[in-house]
Amino acid sequence: MTEVSRTASRARQVEQAFHDGVSQAALLFERADLRTDARVAGTAFATALAERCGLIGAAAEPNPRLVAQLIARLSDVITTVRPFLRWDALVEPAFVPRFAYGRESLLRLVIRTGVEQAAPGDLALTLTPPAAYAAATVAAHPELDLQWREDCQRHVASPKTSQFEAELHGAFDAAMGPGATPDSVARALATAVREDGSFLDTTIADLDNPGQRIAQPGITFHVTPTAETPEVADPDDLPDGDPLTPGQYVAHDADALALPYLPDPLAAGVSLMFPDAGAGHHLAGLFSLDGTVIAYPGDWPELAPLRLVLQSGPELGAVVSGHVLRVTLPPGEQLRMRVASSIRRDRLDLMGLWASLPAAIRDNPFLREVAADGWFWWLTPSTEVRLVHAVPRPVEVPRPTILVPFRQPGDTAVTLVGAVDLHGPSTERIDIEAEWSQWVDDVAKVGPERVTAQAVACGTSVSPDEDLVVLAGADSVVPVPGGSPLRIHAAVHQTGDTLHRTVDYRVRATTRYREYFHPQVTVTRDDLSVVGPVRTLEVPSSARPAKVTVRDVLPLFRWHEETEPHHPFGLRRTRRAGLRLYLDRPWFSTGDGELLAVLLTADGSADAVDITSQWAADPVFRQQGPAQRSALPLTDLLHFSGLDDRREPGRPVGPAVLRPLVDLKAAPQAWVLGYEPEYSVERQLWFVDVAFDPGPAFWPFVRLAVARYQPDSLPGLHLGPVTPCDYAQLAPERTATLTRPDDTHARVTVTGPVGYPRDPFVGGVPPSRDFLSHVTRSRTMRARLERFEPAVGTDLGWTTVDQWDLPILGAEGTVVSWALELPLPVTLAPRTPGSNKKWRVTLEEWERVPADFEAGGTGGWQPRIVYADHLAL
Repeated sequence: MTEVSRTASRARQVEQAFHDGVSQAALLFERADLRTDARVAGTAFATALAERCGLIGAAAEPNPRLVAQLIARLSDVITTVRPFLRWDALVEPAFVPRFAYGRESLLRLVIRTGVEQAAPGDLALTLTPPAAYAAATVAAHPELDLQWREDCQRHVASPKTSQFEAELHGAFDAAMGPGATPDSVARALATAVREDGSFLDTTIADLDNPGQRIAQPGITFHVTPTAETPEVADPDDLPDGDPLTPGQYVAHDADALALPYLPDPLAAGVSLMFPDAGAGHHLAGLFSLDGTVIAYPGDWPELAPLRLVLQSGPELGAVVSGHVLRVTLPPGEQLRMRVASSIRRDRLDLMGLWASLPAAIRDNPFLREVAADGWFWWLTPSTEVRLVHAVPRPVEVPRPTILVPFRQPGDTAVTLVGAVDLHGPSTERIDIEAEWSQWVDDVAKVGPERVTAQAVACGTSVSPDEDLVVLAGADSVVPVPGGSPLRIHAAVHQTGDTLHRTVDYRVRATTRYREYFHPQVTVTRDDLSVVGPVRTLEVPSSARPAKVTVRDVLPLFRWHEETEPHHPFGLRRTRRAGLRLYLDRPWFSTGDGELLAVLLTADGSADAVDITSQWAADPVFRQQGPAQRSALPLTDLLHFSGLDDRREPGRPVGPAVLRPLVDLKAAPQAWVLGYEPEYSVERQLWFVDVAFDPGPAFWPFVRLAVARYQPDSLPGLHLGPVTPCDYAQLAPERTATLTRPDDTHARVTVTGPVGYPRDPFVGGVPPSRDFLSHVTRSRTMRARLERFEPAVGTDLGWTTVDQWDLPILGAEGTVVSWALELPLPVTLAPRTPGSNKKWRVTLEEWERVPADFEAGGTGGWQPRIVYADHLAL
């Protein structure tokens, strides 16, 4: 071998040694999950260093000891590699108005519906839709420059980031390293230019044509009435980097807003949480929360902003179509939302605060889901947005359901006891106005004269969640077992004397949304209020009704469906209990107004209990109901108090009253609830529906005691002879809610009272002492996802796609809540459930009870279905 070849061979050996050392360093980088081009950079560095030291080259004589020292020195300068973690939160999305404000703000969207009352006391109101009302009001007041429209819109954009932050997230990797191309570098440069962009820019960088800019049409500059006097009239005149002064803002009138800056690489979409939703379900912690996630269309860096549109509708609802989220809100209602950013699920582990949590938390699929959906404030802080459908007057005329004057001896004031039916969301306060006339005999005058007086008797504020304002002598809050506390409002009319009067009272309700209307639009008090009908308060007796004959007593299901309160992406269906009584003809033995009375014991005496309504528990089940046969409590029937006299099926037409049972010697008193009979043409019989609220009782038996009842009778003649009915069993109440958390899931929740069979063994397995374990063994709540085949055309066209047994996720006493998030096999945009004709969720509750023993057999447990319902997606 020649000297030249030996020199070249040694040079290659030296070079290989350096490459081996660098490879070991690069391996450390790769294990830390850093970019692989670290190996390329390290190799180039080592080669250059070797050449500079004269260790590589055709004429160089290698020194093995020097090479070893250099490799060792190179290893010493390699620092410990740490993975990249982001420690700052992913902030909430940016909001941009589409049009100028009309007495609103950036995070408070407002539309307006006109309300007119033809005359005081008229219950019928005329509602003018937002489009017509805005046009008429703007035309009538051109001097006010009102910015009112039929809808209210905001662009919702991803939060902004810097080029450096985006590069740390790997957003510019395509323009770096050996794989970079001139086109990728040019696009990366155009992308980086957008770092300085803002919604004040009238042009933005063109990513497809570097160096060029795209015009942004529809940008307008506005100043609020309370703003400081601006130094410039247009955002183009602002020096670079100067922000707008307080009160200045820009609007972007565009159907689809182009993002002028670099979006945060971790932002996936908008997370909407509804803190007021889910009332009535016994869920705690994260299970009590509900929300919806909407993804931004497009890919980084062109994540298209969403457009939030608030518009009028008959009920609360929402639908997502493309990049547009439309929310419908009834007049006088508000919706509170917490808006945050959702995180890309594949980047969640880059968040330092999340990565620092124990693995047991990070590996929990439910917690990972809610973290990515933006529910944790420390990862994704939220901002509150309020949607308001303002009205100049309340949308419902206040109507006293009952109003009774009450006085103690010597009082110079009148306490008004009763309730007022109104629309709490649009009513801020009520004032009770009084008008009366009376004779005054002044000895200083020729004769008596009739004097008329008017006054505001009293007034009180109204909470948004009140639809029935209860009036009494003092303000107080009364706890209600198993329900929300009842707020009592003071209503005392100071008359200044002890005289008897016939007083005409009427209630005036004032709007909650006065701030959203210009004072020149709502000039007088009548422009901001509606006045209820007059209630004349007075104080004063023939034949006893005939005995009623009850033909049949049948169980009754009462179904109620509505949008889930405070959740536009939810639907609620409730099954309640009741009985239908078929009555023999004829009716009206005492004339018009004759009712069927349901009798409830008042004094608890043995004679009264036997002749009034009773109930008892089903002996098959252990449950939280009556321990033994007893008098039916007054609280088990709806509307017993008469505070709510709204005429609805199955409810009493008036308040409960005490009347004597004259058929008994002692004539004990009994509570009387009057129901108005209806006539069945098909059966040629009268019937009465009686609604029940048995609370936590499970499958109770009820025996009603009824009689004809004439309210307008003399004392002692109100009731006919008592007729005891047969026992009937009430089905347990069930409330089902279907919500849409995102476009690939549906969440179903079912709540209701439960029990379990008394036999100590269920299915041959000894149950534990835990109540819920008994319930789980004795019943199953099942959900089926079904798809409709149009070719069949009937209900037989529904086929099961998948089914799940719902777990119990919450309980309060014996009232439990089953809940589960169901995966959808197809992507369905989130919207208010109930209108999808192709997909539905069917619910079934199977109950296992002891079966009859057969001859020679051992008996067993047999399932039966006790609840079934279906909710369309």
